[in-house]
Amino acid sequence: MTTKKKPTPEQKEIINGLQKHALAHYEEGWDMLYEAWEDYEIVEVLEEKDIMTFEEALEEFTKIMGICGERRAEVQSFIF
Repeated sequence: MTTKKKPTPEQKEIINGLQKHALAHYEEGWDMLYEAWEDYEIVEVLEEKDIMTFEEALEEFTKIMGICGERRAEVQSFIF
């Protein structure tokens, strides 16, 4: 079971930046982060990857959202 760790103030600032970016790029695949990711899940990635800045987080989550987008496209190809 994953512990739902609360973000530090620094992590919360990064999370807020990611959520703003996600909302601005909602139709470009970032809807998944905006709608489905909880703060504690983002904290897990930040800590696992030792991410300390928004820029580092944006780079990592761009990769993650790309993978999620690929999976979404694959699933949609079977549905439609």
